[in-house]
Amino acid sequence: MMAIPGSSLCTPRPGCLFDYDVTPYYQHCINGKRLVENRVRAESFCDRTIFVFSKQAEEKPCASCNPGSYVLNESPSNCAKCNDGEYTNTTNAMQCKTCPAGSHSPKAVIYKNLEVMPTEFQTYCERVVGEILDTCSILKGWIVAQGKFTVLPFFPGRVQLILKTSVNITDRQGRIEFNYVVKQATPQVEGLKIRIDGIATGNK
Repeated sequence: MMAIPGSSLCTPRPGCLFDYDVTPYYQHCINGKRLVENRVRAESFCDRTIFVFSKQAEEKPCASCNPGSYVLNESPSNCAKCNDGEYTNTTNAMQCKTCPAGSHSPKAVIYKNLEVMPTEFQTYCERVVGEILDTCSILKGWIVAQGKFTVLPFFPGRVQLILKTSVNITDRQGRIEFNYVVKQATPQVEGLKIRIDGIATGNK
């Protein structure tokens, strides 16, 4: 059972879900391989007694370097971004390519196959005005699970979960483009709002 600050009664804890409550813990990459162990994330408030999963460590390939970066020191777990005028369009590229004369490489960052929250992102939780339940006392924001950004599907009360990053545009001709896909939305999630400099650009 659980009770969030502001609630008038106790409610059953939801069952643990592998896609949301379980996170992999990685050991060091050696010869292209590493051991991965699944654990219930510390901040999860799910009922661990009604969920069983394998805790035995498995050997899996090292992390991949996404397009726009290259493998550093011949280790796929170490990636570096291409310099201006260079690009890669494949995973685990060993070196960046130079753009042909008369062309350029627009800055692009691809977030996929995530293992931890990227350091350039901030995430936090805000209560909706008028909401009594202090859900943010246990729900801290977005998380990274199964290689992607996600939110926990079960939580009482109405909150906004913020995922925030900064982009510095130095060219007057500069612009921002972003592509995203919403997968497995649940009834508890009212929608996704995207804001640039505080101005809403769309809802999903």
